[in-house]
Amino acid sequence: MKSRQRSRLRLRLSAATALVVALAVVLTACGSGSGSGRRGGGSSGGYSGGSDGGSSVDKDDDDYDIDDDYDIDDLPTDDYDTGTDDPAPTDPSSVSLSSVLPDLLALSGTVFTVAGPEESDASLCGDYPEVCADATDRAQIAFTSDAEDEFASFQVVAYASEADAADALATGADALADEGGYIMRAEDAFGDASIAFTAPPSDGDAQVTVVQRGPYLGAVARGADDAALLGDWELADAMSAMFDKRMEQAASGQEPTATVVL
Repeated sequence: MKSRQRSRLRLRLSAATALVVALAVVLTACGSGSGSGRRGGGSSGGYSGGSDGGSSVDKDDDDYDIDDDYDIDDLPTDDYDTGTDDPAPTDPSSVSLSSVLPDLLALSGTVFTVAGPEESDASLCGDYPEVCADATDRAQIAFTSDAEDEFASFQVVAYASEADAADALATGADALADEGGYIMRAEDAFGDASIAFTAPPSDGDAQVTVVQRGPYLGAVARGADDAALLGDWELADAMSAMFDKRMEQAASGQEPTATVVL
């Protein structure tokens, strides 16, 4: 199996770090040559800007004027802009698309214990290119059981906006209706919108759910060599719920961690 790279969120300076930076700026401006220039160092009133010699800081426009009304607690604790273009932790673009795909850990407890190769081109886009006309990226991975008589595939397609993803799902639903042979099972059971259907035997017996969540479209397919193994939708629905959650986590800028719950 080809390894997948997971991006790490790039964090800006934390509030605590920002406070330390601000404090260092203040102390540098004030200088360190006078013992009375430290709180508790001989002046009960702290820093003073009068003529009594209680402060070595000139009160002109270029210096910090610190008195009892301006304490360290008043320093801003917002994150400082480091001047980089790195995405903020809540920016969905900071999460790699491949990390939305589940791994064996995410499928723990299912029959799928063998991971296949990750594909750069999702077959959803190959079969229905009109669905992916406005896509910005895509990824796919497949799994099989030890006996290799069942398989599951996960395809995720990214779009520039939630509206584009919603339009893509509607386009896919229209394409299935025009093609015929697909037995629709349910709509809007997952995500912001979804469709679930059974593929005709000519396409291989499979239970398929396509979920739109935010700017993502995810397709989950569970198939089997023996159609009798697809007796119910419990496993297919559990995998769809897991995939939906992983897309939701990615859309909010979190690293996807959802696993199947049976």
